[in-house]
Amino acid sequence: MSTPSQTSPCLLTNKGGGRYSSLPGLVTLALIDVKGNTTFDCANSSVLDISGGQAVAIPVNCSAKSFGFTVVKGKTYEVRVVFIQQPSPFDAVANLVETPCNQKLLQIDDTTPSVVLRVTA
Repeated sequence: MSTPSQTSPCLLTNKGGGRYSSLPGLVTLALIDVKGNTTFDCANSSVLDISGGQAVAIPVNCSAKSFGFTVVKGKTYEVRVVFIQQPSPFDAVANLVETPCNQKLLQIDDTTPSVVLRVTA
């Protein structure tokens, strides 16, 4: 008898307007190409903890197709993600998803060379 596969729960809940609520834990965003090649621009992407009076950069784990950071309960984050699109931004299309649950957050194309998300735990 086989056990049904368990789908990992999503941590992010879309509240509209680029705002998300989140459960505490490791949030991992991924890019899934639809056309061309879209990657994260790790040098220009960041996460800031904006819970206090001064924004504080927090560590991120970034590679060409994955961008992760840890969300702590009671904190609010500004997530700035910049994309590199090839062969040109006019031809490349990708989906920004939360993994491992594969929740689609946004479509990345020539109108979205970067995004700013507000995440509150």
